[in-house]
Formats: sequence, structure tokens, C-alpha cells
Amino acid sequence: GRRRQYVPLPVVMRVLIDAARGLHFAHTFTNEQGQPLHVVHRDVSPSNLYVTYQGQVKVLDFGIAKAESRLVQTRTGVVKGKYIYMAPEQAQGKEVDHRADVFSLGVSLYEAVTHVRPFSRENDLAVLNALLQGEFEKPRALRADLPQGLEDIILKAMAFKPEDRYATSEEFADALERFAAEFQGGAASAPALGTFLRNHFGEERVTEKTRIPTLATLTAARPTDPEFAAIAQPFAGAGTNTYGQQVARPSSTGVRALTSQNKAAPVQAPEPEVVPSAPPAKPASRRWLLGVVGGLGLVA
Repeated sequence: GRRRQYVPLPVVMRVLIDAARGLHFAHTFTNEQGQPLHVVHRDVSPSNLYVTYQGQVKVLDFGIAKAESRLVQTRTGVVKGKYIYMAPEQAQGKEVDHRADVFSLGVSLYEAVTHVRPFSRENDLAVLNALLQGEFEKPRALRADLPQGLEDIILKAMAFKPEDRYATSEEFADALERFAAEFQGGAASAPALGTFLRNHFGEERVTEKTRIPTLATLTAARPTDPEFAAIAQPFAGAGTNTYGQQVARPSSTGVRALTSQNKAAPVQAPEPEVVPSAPPAKPASRRWLLGVVGGLGLVA
């Protein structure tokens, strides 16, 4: 059953703690003049929480993130994001702040420890009705061995009114840290998290997912694309393994991460191209740990 697949709570808490701290950094980000940008992710979900084999936790896909200083604002009343993880005020089309992300983090933690999505229903309308009425089972009703203290943290993060939630993602992370220290002796360390993933997937998969293709292999797919060549350049001489003739262009997430370091605008990568002579190969896919870390994505 579901219980046999539960991930150790210290591992789950390390992922959520680090994700919350990462979000807090984004929420408190300022421009060069020191003015807060008031960034809100607005699409936090397990599929946007990634863990590397080195135990690093990343919050990705700020695709619909809102900053108050943007020239083009999303109109009030336009709902964006995944309904099933969305804060009630966001689903109502109201203005949202960082506490909407706290709510979504709470939903993600709920799913991670119960393997149940609290607002999962047969259709979007039913999802919205449940969300707007705050109808969901308490975590301990689904998993009796879940500590009361952890349920309390989840329910506070998922409070219907923003003012009843943790005021910041940092407060949410601090609450998890305190609980972990008292109940489990601390959340898992980053190396322990990496070890957990390696043990679960095996060294062969780790090697497969972390090997670095040569510059020649990367540029063979798009030899005339200067943007791709710029992305590929750091890999020159870094490794000798290749992925064969079919080479996919890095994902838009990868490009976004790269350009953010150079303070450039995010770039949307086009679809991967395939060398004509190459046999069809299975496209790279996000590896879900559904039933392992309650649906947290894995990147390596």
C-alpha cells in the first residue's frame, strides 16, 4: 500500500526547507537600488521542485512569476497556475503576495507525506469548489503515523486566509527546522539527500544522467546556432561520453538558469532537433518520484 512507499520524513523536510528558503530569497529580491521587487512565483508545485543527485534543491519554472515592477502586469482576474496547488485568493483572481506561495508549499508538503493531493477532484470545477471552501482531509486522517506537529505546520501553511499562514516562506522553513530537530534529530543534510537518491536509483542511472557530452557532440546537432554554441562552450573538454547522434537542445529551464547569471532575459528554447541519420531515440523526460518524495521531480 501507500505506507510502504513513504520517504523518510527527514528527507522530505530537507527538500521543503530548502525550497522554502529559496523562495524566500526570491520573495525578498531587490533591484540595484535596493527596492524590493515583490516577486511571487504563483506556480509552486512538486513538479517545480527539483533535487540533484548532489542533494541540491532547486525551485524552477518562474514562468508566471509576478514582480510589482514589471512593465507589463498580469491583469487582475486572470487566473494562472495549477488549480490543484493554488491559493484560494489566487483562484479567485485577486491580487496575491508571497503568502500564496506559502500555501502552495504547504500543499506540496501535504502531498509529499501522504501521497494524496488534497484538492484532487474529478474536474477543475470540483477542484475550485473544494479549494474555495477549504475542503480537504487532514493529513493524519490519511496517514495515522504522521506526527501531530507536522500536521500542524501543514495546516498553518494551508490556512484559507493569507493572514493565518506563515508570514514568510522563511518562517515556514524555520517551523520545519524546529520540528525536525525536536522529533527527528534534524532534517537530512544535503549529502544525505544525495545519498538517498543514489541508493534509490542506483549508481548506473546516476552515471547515465550526470555524464557530460563533449562539445563536438553538442555542436553536431546545431553547428550554426550561435546561442547553442555559447551554451555548449562550457562543456568543451569536460567529458568524453556522448549520447549518440540524437542531441536535444537544452531545455528552456536550463537556458533561463544560464541567462539569469548574466542578468539577461529568459530565452525560450525551441523544440529539439534530430540529426536525420539518427535512429529515433526516447526523448529525455522529467523523472518523477511519485511515491518516493510525493511527486518531487528529479534533475541531474
